[in-house]
Amino acid sequence: MLNDSKNKEYQDQIYYALGNLSMREGQETKALEYFRKSAIAKSQNQNQKGRSYLALAGYYFKKSDYIKAGTYYDSAIYFLDQKYPDYLAIKTRSQSLNALVAQLTIIQREDSLQKVARMPEAQRTAFISNIIAEKVKDESERKNTDNSDRYNLGQYYENERRFQGNIEQEGKWYFYNQTALTFGRTEFRKRWGDRKLEDNWRRSNKTRIANMSASNNPNEPAQNRPDTSIAENDYKKPQFYLKNLPLTDSLIIISNDKIATAMLNAGKAFSERVSDPAKSTESFESLISRFPSSDLIPESLYNLYKVNKEGNNVKAETYRQRLLQKYPDNEFSKILSDPGYYEKKMADLKMAEKIYNDAYNSYNSENFTSAITMSDDGLKKYPQDQLAPKFMLLKAYSVARISDERSFRDELNSLIKAWPETTESKRASEIIVYLNKKTPELKVEEDKKIATEIYAADTTATRIFALVISDPAFNLNQASFDVISYNIDNYTNKNYKTEAALIENQFILITVSGFPDFANAFDYFNSFKTEKLVRNPKGAKIMTFVISDNNLKVLKNDKNPNRYQLFFREQFLKKE
Repeated sequence: MLNDSKNKEYQDQIYYALGNLSMREGQETKALEYFRKSAIAKSQNQNQKGRSYLALAGYYFKKSDYIKAGTYYDSAIYFLDQKYPDYLAIKTRSQSLNALVAQLTIIQREDSLQKVARMPEAQRTAFISNIIAEKVKDESERKNTDNSDRYNLGQYYENERRFQGNIEQEGKWYFYNQTALTFGRTEFRKRWGDRKLEDNWRRSNKTRIANMSASNNPNEPAQNRPDTSIAENDYKKPQFYLKNLPLTDSLIIISNDKIATAMLNAGKAFSERVSDPAKSTESFESLISRFPSSDLIPESLYNLYKVNKEGNNVKAETYRQRLLQKYPDNEFSKILSDPGYYEKKMADLKMAEKIYNDAYNSYNSENFTSAITMSDDGLKKYPQDQLAPKFMLLKAYSVARISDERSFRDELNSLIKAWPETTESKRASEIIVYLNKKTPELKVEEDKKIATEIYAADTTATRIFALVISDPAFNLNQASFDVISYNIDNYTNKNYKTEAALIENQFILITVSGFPDFANAFDYFNSFKTEKLVRNPKGAKIMTFVISDNNLKVLKNDKNPNRYQLFFREQFLKKE
């Protein structure tokens, strides 16, 4: 039947039937190949493609291979008609697997990045070179085969699936294709529609968790700094793979936090979304054994108790006892030890929601004074509740409607300081940026006020001369050399130490230390003429000041040298 030209348009259905037959006969490998052939066969029968992908999805779901199952369910949902029997149930399962796979992908990604980061530099360079070579080869092969099926999304998706399969055979290296593991067919359709497939349509900028080019070594080559951002977005350049590597202790901590959180969320997803208590238990236990000092341990033990309570009550009780003994004051311990505690928490949550809704309704009714009063009441009663940042943002909006900009700024800054990582805080930061452009004089006034709170005007502390260049692409080596040359020419007998670093990819900081007292450091500051001594062909903004050791630590944490310069002028230059 397959060889008969009259059946060419029915090949997808024939392969599907052969797949079902092989599966009934226990020939699973053969059946899977038939289902794949059915899915990628050239046909206008979208529902048949969906059924073929659904057969593959169901097989891998039963095998608990949730990453593959999720990929195939995603494809099935894309092609199946919404009137297909059980379409909503299939869609729900697809969404549940997407939630799970998102967490598993984070774990794979961070583990891969950490493994590469631990490699000796020569081995890491060779490894990345091999990745690039593989990608170039794969791209070349796709160009040679894409013309015949450029508009066939089924073929394209199956190629993606096969490529992902190759990745998994290589040891589940996320590094081999950062987009393949999180590729979503439904997301593609939502964003782009049934569009023409062209080279590099999927490439996008990746959020940088930190600057990987920062260096404390003034001898590091810097000629190519201006091109760094371009190379970081080109998957044929080593910088594309180096930019997110956790190469410092602080970045390893961030990476481990991501893995721990993903393990917790994966454990919940295994239990609540795919009903796999064994995998759920495995995920929580992996978190506990791998990160024994994590703040997520109590919640993991609580979830282990819940997951095993019905199937293995003895095991569940073991987790319960561990939680109560090791973390007696923790929130989750209180939930288990005091049945009324949970009910009280739920009652408090409902009350907090009611107050917030009332405050929000007052705001919409333009009763801003009432909205402020209710927000303050909510913050007073529930200062650590998840609604607290929402109360603060709503209050800030209300203040903006009846007061001046300065008061509005104060409320926004209070929110940012109290809840720095929340969505509301990010929104407040965006508003602050807009206000700074609109009224820069208030920004200066605000910075002066903040500076007096975080910096100390101590003339007895060890002093350092600092030169800050606002352009992170400035030639760091050249600027360091200019400062060192000045010291050699003018302070030969002084044992001054010069250090240079790129701070968080925001600005360059060059420091000169070794001054016996404040007066000597200040004399050096007065004699250092930046415009004559530092080559600055592009006219980058450069500032200099004298700073203590403790204030320098605060500056690096604050990452706002302009703010310290205002403090320096107010406290020292005006007095001089």
